[in-house]
Amino acid sequence: MKRRILSILLAAVLLCAVNLPVSAETEIESVSLSLTAPLAGGSYSGPVPATVSIEGGEHFTVSQANWFKGSDQEGPGLAPSSFEDGKHYFAEIRLAPDTGHIFSGSTSVVLEGKGIAVAIENIEVNYSGGELYICTTETLPAYDLWVGSTQVNGDNRDDILGDGKAEYDPLTTTLTLSEPAISGEHNNAMIYSGSGSVTVTGNATIKSDSTSFGISANSSLTIKDADLIISVPGNGISATSLKVQDSSVYSKGAGFGISANKLRVEGAGSLVRGISDGDDTRFDHAGGILAMNIEVGGGTLEGEGKYNGMTAYDSITYSSSHEISEPEDGKVVSSGGICYVGDKDENPVAHAMIRPVLPEVKGVKAHVTGTKLDGGICMVKADSFETFFKDCTAPVSMGVYCLYTEQACANILTTDPVPGTDYYFIVDVHAFDDGDPETLRWAENSVIIDGSEITAENAETEIVELFHSPAGGSLSVTCRYRQKEQVTYTVTEVSETVWTPDSDTDLVITVERGPDNSLCFSCFVSVAVDGTELSAADYEVKEGSTVVTLKAEFLNGLTVGAHTVSVTFDDGRADTSFEIKAPVETNIPQTGVRMTGGVMLILMTIASAAVAGALPWKKKD
Repeated sequence: MKRRILSILLAAVLLCAVNLPVSAETEIESVSLSLTAPLAGGSYSGPVPATVSIEGGEHFTVSQANWFKGSDQEGPGLAPSSFEDGKHYFAEIRLAPDTGHIFSGSTSVVLEGKGIAVAIENIEVNYSGGELYICTTETLPAYDLWVGSTQVNGDNRDDILGDGKAEYDPLTTTLTLSEPAISGEHNNAMIYSGSGSVTVTGNATIKSDSTSFGISANSSLTIKDADLIISVPGNGISATSLKVQDSSVYSKGAGFGISANKLRVEGAGSLVRGISDGDDTRFDHAGGILAMNIEVGGGTLEGEGKYNGMTAYDSITYSSSHEISEPEDGKVVSSGGICYVGDKDENPVAHAMIRPVLPEVKGVKAHVTGTKLDGGICMVKADSFETFFKDCTAPVSMGVYCLYTEQACANILTTDPVPGTDYYFIVDVHAFDDGDPETLRWAENSVIIDGSEITAENAETEIVELFHSPAGGSLSVTCRYRQKEQVTYTVTEVSETVWTPDSDTDLVITVERGPDNSLCFSCFVSVAVDGTELSAADYEVKEGSTVVTLKAEFLNGLTVGAHTVSVTFDDGRADTSFEIKAPVETNIPQTGVRMTGGVMLILMTIASAAVAGALPWKKKD
């Protein structure tokens, strides 16, 4: 009986269980996720969260996402303590379905990487818990640095944009640019640096009509050995700390050209310009340069805006070798809790410039040695240059190049210069060998440079014009150049080409000048024999062309043999030679007969008679 009752009850329970309503669960058809690359560096202990965003699909949440070390899923406890460049990591992602929804083996999963190339290693569904497990393949860490819309990571750091024009060195945190074509943006910037310092070097033109910032750095930004041109509708450069070293930076924006908590310019070659072309006149909304602190230790800093060129909340300082060159008589003004570069009446100015104190050039010296026809251009040759400064010195380079046919120095002479014709050349002066554009100026109000001297061999020179650019650095002296006619001196007569010792005869030399022999005597300088200049007691000189007389007393002191004579003038020389020969001795035979004076008289009488007898004569009538 009891068994029958139990059977009936069991049948009733089973009948009720069959008739109970069953709650249906909806299958999640698709999941679309994005995984952000891990940033290089950092210091972690315990699980390291991975950043996962839901891009598509619904009715689920990301319950857990962590990074692990290795090339395979190795489970908790192997979390990285930091992300090292060149090492590989993988992520494990867990998705939890909402109530009434389930994952299944047919759920479609799409995973994209931000800053990395990522793929799914495997997918598992925990049917008991309803979670979806996703494990990625290996990936390298990324850096908190974007060029356009491309994040720099371990895979692309050597060629960020795929064009060979942008690369990143994680060891020195240096981004090197070679005029890359940057497209897209990140955080409203064409180049964005988040955490950590970065150095930008190389050349780039960064322009956009829509992206707010050219370069944006949330930490320290150094621009070194770079040439950058930036133009955007917001702020050209925005950084927590900005240092510019030996670089040329032109940064323009409708807001600020340059904005930073701290701005410092270093290096003699640096030229930094912050330009605002916006219409806002509020100092904290627009202007050439705005910073908490501005320091100029080298180079030139220039700001230009609608209302204010250069403003700082705390201080504007510059080295003792710098000056405010714009505006004239400008000064740093502290007013209302801010500092700015103002005019002499302390009014804000739209254009401000701090640059090195320019050395003032008082004069130059140069010596021209001649000209040379080279490749159809008449080049000027020079062997010495010198520059004189007012109250200081400066390293400069100087040079002359070619002859011109007119003072405007536009038409280059293509033949050798004709003597007596006026030509022109320019002496150029540049500060520093690297051509720093703003470093020199002539001493103020210089009409004729004190102490300047431009000389030339065999030519007349005259300074005719001075020029310097308003900003300094480009200095030139235009000189007239007139080549003298070729002068020759010729020995036209030598009284004795052979001279005998013990002679009382002087040796006379006549020299003529061509052209214009009338100048011959006035150009006389000295006389030398065998290369030794004679004293005034050894010779006489007089006009008549130029007549030089070597005295017999001097000649008797010379040795037997050939000798050269050089007559030197202030524009030439004439040479000749003569010979000194020993006297000839006559030997009379000895007969033993002594010739007395009487005998000599008798012989002379006889000889005279004989001569007379030989003459014809006529008999007297």
